[in-house]
Amino acid sequence: MKTNPKTLEPQKGHILIAEPFLADPNFHRSTVLITEYNAQGSVGFVLNQKTVLTVADLFDDIDITDAVYLGGPVRQDSFHFVHNYDGLADALEVIPGLYWGGNFDHLATLHREKLLPPHFQIRYFAGYSGWGAGQLTQELEQKSWIVIESPASTTFLAEDDMWKALLKTYGGQFSWMSNAPADLSLN
Repeated sequence: MKTNPKTLEPQKGHILIAEPFLADPNFHRSTVLITEYNAQGSVGFVLNQKTVLTVADLFDDIDITDAVYLGGPVRQDSFHFVHNYDGLADALEVIPGLYWGGNFDHLATLHREKLLPPHFQIRYFAGYSGWGAGQLTQELEQKSWIVIESPASTTFLAEDDMWKALLKTYGGQFSWMSNAPADLSLN
C-alpha cells in the first residue's frame, strides 16, 4: 500500500523502516513492527535481525527449532512472539490477522501435537524496541524512520530482503537509496 511516508503517523500495526543513513547500530537497516503505541510510549519488534539461536536453545523442554530474532535493544533477556493464529489463548490482536504473544505453554502444546493450522506463521524475539512518551515522535521529526501501513503478511517476509523491499515500494529517492551499500565507503 503506497502512502506518503513523510506524513503517515505511527500506530499499532504500522511498520517503521529505518532511514538508509540512520546511525544507530541497533536499528541499521531495520524494519520494526509497532505492537503498542499510546501517550505513554511505544513497543515494537525488529523483524529482520535474525540470531543464530532457536527457541529450543532458550527452553530445555521445547522442541521448536524456529529462529529467534533480536527484537530490539531493550530487555534482551525477555521472550516475545508475533503470529497469525487467532486461536492462541491470551494473544493480543495488533491488527486483523496479526497477534502479539499469548499463552506460550498452549503454543508449545499445539506445536508438539501438530495442531497448528497449515497457514500458521510466527516470529520469535529476544528483547524488544521501546520508546518513552514523545521519543518516537522526536525520532520521526529527525527523519530517522519512515512509517508505513502494512498488511499482516509483511511481518513474515524473508528478513534478508525486507528492508530493501519495503523501502523500494516508495520509488524515487527511496528506490535508489535501497540499493546503496551498507558501508558507503565501499561505493
